[in-house]
Amino acid sequence: MLSPASLKKLQVVAAKACNAAASTLGDNWEVGLISQKRSSRDLVTYWDKKLEEKIINVLTEETPEIPILAEESSKGDSRLNTCWMVDPIDGTLNFSHGLPIWAISIALYYEGTVVVGSVFAPELNWHYEATLGGGATLNGKRISVSKVDSLQSALLATGFPHHREKDDNLKQWTYFQKNAQACRRLGAASLDLCLIASGKFDGYWERQLSPWDLAAGALLINEAGGTVTATDGSRFDPYRGEAVATNGILHQQLIDALDNADRS
Repeated sequence: MLSPASLKKLQVVAAKACNAAASTLGDNWEVGLISQKRSSRDLVTYWDKKLEEKIINVLTEETPEIPILAEESSKGDSRLNTCWMVDPIDGTLNFSHGLPIWAISIALYYEGTVVVGSVFAPELNWHYEATLGGGATLNGKRISVSKVDSLQSALLATGFPHHREKDDNLKQWTYFQKNAQACRRLGAASLDLCLIASGKFDGYWERQLSPWDLAAGALLINEAGGTVTATDGSRFDPYRGEAVATNGILHQQLIDALDNADRS
């Protein structure tokens, strides 16, 4: 396992890549060319590719020995045991409409464990960072999860898949709108997870995601005192593309309620 000093250096590299990507936008950027991947909800912009290119350049220069799994340039279903996981714009649909709820998300997955996470929302000036065993911060200040202890008092978050022919999450959404205090959909999974880490949301669930959507945020939650698992309660694996994340206190309640929602 990497030493705390090595993790700190790698955290600096991730932050450098985030900042370099954000700087690429400049002050007067426009969305530019937008194209569809597989549906009208699954978009890629000129900036997705441009920011990813900048991130890859920084990571390759600083850590040439570590491969990179990135949303726009990686092909196929590669499962790497050690790699950088990169989402240059998580929340592209928001970004394309000028909504500032989007983020650059970078994680280091090392020998099967997420050990570094950096999530930067430039338009909100939120920079979340974590290293394994080193705690979690927002703009350099330590953060922790909430202490809410019942679903009836919990503010939850989730998202919906681009392709909704099956398992569209609408049944579960309706269930939790009735059984939790409230439920929100922001449109950027990495920020949903960061908001749990900082105690703003109390719980989250989502399926049909990619590893770069989940990895950095999951580490932040763990380091802020929360819990992240697969939706059935088993060990979290970013390659499964699903997660239940909570402040820890609510975790079993949310898993049980999700099971009830699935069967309702």
